[in-house]
Amino acid sequence: MKKIFKILGLVVIVLIIVIILVGIGIHMYKKHEEHEENKLNQRVHRIFKHKGWEEKIKKEENIHTFNTGYNFLQVTFKDEPYNTYT
Repeated sequence: MKKIFKILGLVVIVLIIVIILVGIGIHMYKKHEEHEENKLNQRVHRIFKHKGWEEKIKKEENIHTFNTGYNFLQVTFKDEPYNTYT
């Protein structure tokens, strides 16, 4: 009976460790994604502000792919609702 409790205890401890590691990994991924999106937004908005286009933005959507490192910002302007720029 004591062997069963030891085995179950080890299984529970291993599961807790795995859950914690997965949670930390997801948290790090989200923070990295947010940081990259903020850097891109700052660069794009600096250009828009310089050209005077900042008030014309209708919709923005960030596209970030962690595996390939691609980070795009899709922008739709109010005066051109059917054209989307990346």
